[in-house]
Amino acid sequence: MCSDNKPYAVVANRDALPRIEARNILEDAGYLVLEAAGVDEAKTLLDLHGIMVELLFIDHRIPPENLTGFDLISYSTQELPHIEVLVTSTANKARPDYIADEVMFTEGPLTASLVKELLPKAASKS
Repeated sequence: MCSDNKPYAVVANRDALPRIEARNILEDAGYLVLEAAGVDEAKTLLDLHGIMVELLFIDHRIPPENLTGFDLISYSTQELPHIEVLVTSTANKARPDYIADEVMFTEGPLTASLVKELLPKAASKS
């Protein structure tokens, strides 16, 4: 946790508008949000702030760099198992076998009601 006891969330999406919308929703839910426009940037944020991060929200279609979106999801569940992972998937609904069962997948954009439904800890913080 950070000094004002708000948990961190990392939002990874290549598109600025959905990233900003997700940031606003998660800030309203009580998170301090770190934004990443790419997979490598998101991994750097997790490496730097992982102990304080409670949520990774990622668009699985984020373009691959050194890692793919699924690589980042797998990394976070293996190396930072305390982090909840929420994946938005609109085009491909297939979950790779190597992705942990605890990873939450949802279709479409993040909404405040979805945060309350899928992330009850967040709802209790707002």
